[in-house]
Amino acid sequence: MIAADDPVAAVEAEVAWRLERGDALTAFDRAAAAHRDGLDSARLCYLMVRALAASGDSMGAMALYERLGLAASDDVDCVALAGRIWKDAAFDHAGARRTELLARAAAAYERAFALSGAAFPAINAASLCALLGDRARVAALARPIAMAGAGEDYWEQATLAEALLLTGRGAEARQAAEAACAVAARRIGDRAATCRQIARLAAAGAIDGDGAAAVIEVLRPPPVGVYCGRMFRAGGAGEASARAAIAAALDAQPLSALIGPLACGADILFAEEAMARDIDLSVVLPFAEEDFIAQSVVSGGADWLPRYEACRAGAATVHLASGARYVGDDG
Repeated sequence: MIAADDPVAAVEAEVAWRLERGDALTAFDRAAAAHRDGLDSARLCYLMVRALAASGDSMGAMALYERLGLAASDDVDCVALAGRIWKDAAFDHAGARRTELLARAAAAYERAFALSGAAFPAINAASLCALLGDRARVAALARPIAMAGAGEDYWEQATLAEALLLTGRGAEARQAAEAACAVAARRIGDRAATCRQIARLAAAGAIDGDGAAAVIEVLRPPPVGVYCGRMFRAGGAGEASARAAIAAALDAQPLSALIGPLACGADILFAEEAMARDIDLSVVLPFAEEDFIAQSVVSGGADWLPRYEACRAGAATVHLASGARYVGDDG
């Protein structure tokens, strides 16, 4: 448990939790806001850079990494993070520039492995060596991991699956992926990162394509859904019919997250059905919340307000597209 009087640890835990679930943008915003407010730690700086990297801004992440002084750190996670950033940046380029950045990433992961002897930097170094065509180094790094097996943690099982793929043991890799999926819980972001890594290796011909496809099939997270619908008054056959259709749609296509507004009518029904299925709900409101409630919630009757409040409270995130007031125009 995190002590209530330790606000830095609380922010660190929230940011890490959001990263596990794949909400990199909110994770970065939360970490950056805490940093601006003076709630600071080496761990929070690391998580802030990691969140920016996970959002897709590799060069921005590297600039922030250097500005926050992480480049001078001997902390294993910080050293490995440089490898992750250079690796992602490499896939924004082709040819010699990609090779150069992959080599930088491999060197960072090799350094992290030398500092720690841990499997996580070792497997990343092995995968980068595979992309660079250094099969001897792949074997030296990946075989000990494949031989050692794995514990019960998600990343340990995912690392084993990757090592097995790198050493040509695709059938066993699928078994490791199934074990990883069994303990992944809601780690949507982590599963997506593993799938991206394996897809890159397969696309480069560094691992067997069929084995990679089998592992990705097991670990690929359910898709994200976006919803919107008509506003109407509560109760009656119309609401019952809409709820049945929404429930059927969500049961037919499992989702990892659902994104949309919270107007009276279909929006709130989507949100209620998502929460009933433990689907992450991300609410986006178009303008100032007070005006949104007046224009789009209680306009359908006062009965919608407590349901709106319950959905808002149960949402994983709530975003305002704009903090401006409603200006009398739907567009």
